[in-house]
Amino acid sequence: MTRNITTLILLASLAVAGTSSAAAEEVNYNGGTLTQEWKSTNILANATHGRFAYGVGNKFYIHNNYAGKIQVYNQDGATGEEYSTGKARIVPAMAHDDAGNWVIRTRTQQNSINTSSPEFRIISADGTQQIDITLPSSIVNVTNGNSFLYLGAIAGNLFSNEGAKLMFTGAQEDGIYVMQIRNGALVESESFKATMNTASLPATMPIKYTTESYVTAWKAADGTTHYLYVTRSDNPIDMQLDGHTLNCTAIDVETQIVDAPVHRGQSNGFWMFAMGGKNYMALPCLPNWLDGFMVVEVNDDGSMTMKGYHKNDYPKLDNDQLYPNENMSSNWLNTEPIDDHSCYIYQYFPWGYTARYKFTDDTDETTLDEIVNDGTVGETYTIADDIVGVYVAAEEPTKVYAKDLGKHRYPSVKESGWIDYVKDLCGLQTNDWDQSNWVLLEFADAETAQKFAGRKNAEFTSTAGKLIKGGTITGTLTDKLNPTMTVTAYTEPDEAKEYVENKYVTNNFMNPLLQTSEAGNSYFFVEPKPQEYAYVHWATYDGADSFHFSVPTQGNEANLKGGFKVKWDLYPGDYLIDFEPGKAYNIHAIVRHTQAHEHAPRRAATDVAEGDYEVYPLEGGAGVITGVQRVDASATVQDVTYFNLMGMQSATPFEGVNIILTHYTDGTYTYIKQIK
Repeated sequence: MTRNITTLILLASLAVAGTSSAAAEEVNYNGGTLTQEWKSTNILANATHGRFAYGVGNKFYIHNNYAGKIQVYNQDGATGEEYSTGKARIVPAMAHDDAGNWVIRTRTQQNSINTSSPEFRIISADGTQQIDITLPSSIVNVTNGNSFLYLGAIAGNLFSNEGAKLMFTGAQEDGIYVMQIRNGALVESESFKATMNTASLPATMPIKYTTESYVTAWKAADGTTHYLYVTRSDNPIDMQLDGHTLNCTAIDVETQIVDAPVHRGQSNGFWMFAMGGKNYMALPCLPNWLDGFMVVEVNDDGSMTMKGYHKNDYPKLDNDQLYPNENMSSNWLNTEPIDDHSCYIYQYFPWGYTARYKFTDDTDETTLDEIVNDGTVGETYTIADDIVGVYVAAEEPTKVYAKDLGKHRYPSVKESGWIDYVKDLCGLQTNDWDQSNWVLLEFADAETAQKFAGRKNAEFTSTAGKLIKGGTITGTLTDKLNPTMTVTAYTEPDEAKEYVENKYVTNNFMNPLLQTSEAGNSYFFVEPKPQEYAYVHWATYDGADSFHFSVPTQGNEANLKGGFKVKWDLYPGDYLIDFEPGKAYNIHAIVRHTQAHEHAPRRAATDVAEGDYEVYPLEGGAGVITGVQRVDASATVQDVTYFNLMGMQSATPFEGVNIILTHYTDGTYTYIKQIK
């Protein structure tokens, strides 16, 4: 199953003259929102006469290379604004810099790179300046067939003192050239053919220099300038310039977008961008040469998280035939920032339409600790850290109890001289105490919830939960006292994480959590956490009238005090039958707070009060209920006897319900009801 499709937006076209009436379909993922704002089919009729364009300021600048013009369009069609390039019937190559200046190639596709006549023309943003650039023979390799069709975006200002670096590719495995242009002139001493550091590229992703390859500059989330190398039939490669060397990093979109609805397509229009401290990519996807595209977040480890998907909106009339120029045109994409969490995505589909989309990703990643302590009810958060899906209760089939990996802000710390009662005297807690933040995750259906849980009702022997990776689950905080989030986007977990629940006794639910015995010993108890799934030992049921458990009198040599309120909302059986007043039980349970909890320093006290807890038993019916008379774990088993519901006795289990009576060497016993 793919990652959650959280929103389907069927966007009817806007009532604007010249805007297409066809609906677009956008699918959103993992907190991202992609919406088509408008779509216009009023563009150049012949795709061959304009195969490159980019959008900015709600306008498209289309290079009509056959007419020798840069023409401007919006959602209504041609605006009448156009700029002469002075060069007609040339290749569609056009680049723009940060200031809106342009570079075009002055030659036709068939002609190789030349160093004896101008190869580029630089045009100012207002069209008033046109300067021709001849490439230096000392740098550029002139080889028959060494040509190119496209140019990418340029960082900087070609007409400024700081200037900008124009990058272009040489075909015939020639490499990438870097031309320094300052104040509209090429600076030969600062221009070079780059040395390619491809050591980090896998053997399956070599750089292939073709006539369709190009390099486009982009600003990464860390503020550095990067260069994206694109060729239509291979994965893109990210590059950073260090002196004269381009250090290459693979962007393996074929394998890293694991749950993508479709794979990337063969088209040139890849575009990387950053916002809100994160890096993203917009990329064409299958079917090849058509208009479908995806938006993904590019994570630091190279993996990619789906954020939005524009489904192909230009179906073929005949799958056996190509559209005019389909084998040479592209699905061009570029972005324009709005703020830290949103941007416009412009799409130029040469034989079909222009369109503008709005993309937002405003769910910052937040640790679970920050959400449960500092979060605001009603706000949406993406959990930044790894958490473990632990349990789904029978009475809550769409909800998962989950925890982080021991990051509670207020851990219980045992000081010197204190006795850990549960560990040292009861022998129940054999591992270190797990002190995590817990959250209840509410999903739309039981099937999805179960995929996020390591166990479900009555499965109390498992020690592994599902590992939910940081940044892969988003939800709205609906309760802060007992942290609860309604999940709005997710990635399904595919690996397990070992986890053993805490084992508490009744005293862990008391206030204070440091009790002093008559002998003067200070007994330390770890504080249970709200929404925690735990195993509660040695709790005497006081009866249906009280809805209460307390510390047993038998075996309580330290004369400890304790008790907690019980709620039966999550209990799958009939507690009036399954629990007998006066008997002590071991029960798996969910822990919740009844009111705001003070994390006060530990102190010894003679006045022991019940804490701010309610405990929700989970076991019953066909599950396991353990009646206990003892808590000391030092005694050994003497013998075990099995009884069925007819009272018959056996040394081995019966088929069906068994009452298992275990005698210990200290004279105490336990009995357990189980189904074989």
